[in-house]
Amino acid sequence: MDELLASEADPERAGAAWVDVARLASLMGSGPGVVLDALDRAVLAQPGLAPALAMRGRVRAEAGRIADAVVDYEACIAATADAQGRLPLHLAVAALVQ
Repeated sequence: MDELLASEADPERAGAAWVDVARLASLMGSGPGVVLDALDRAVLAQPGLAPALAMRGRVRAEAGRIADAVVDYEACIAATADAQGRLPLHLAVAALVQ
């Protein structure tokens, strides 16, 4: 699968594909390392990909990587134009830093 996704020339499609890999890995019970690897690849392909940043923030928070999670959530906030869409992200950050 790495070869297939690595050959993806379209960063938008590659980012979305890696988010799908992360979601499936999570649903299948894979550990946080596997999920985070896929999310890192998604963000590498498309740095402002809000779904990847939000999911990576959640997984990092669950793994105890609070500072990294806050960075991801803040990047996701910056990439999310809709105020209503930013609310849960702000709440997640507030819960982590309190």
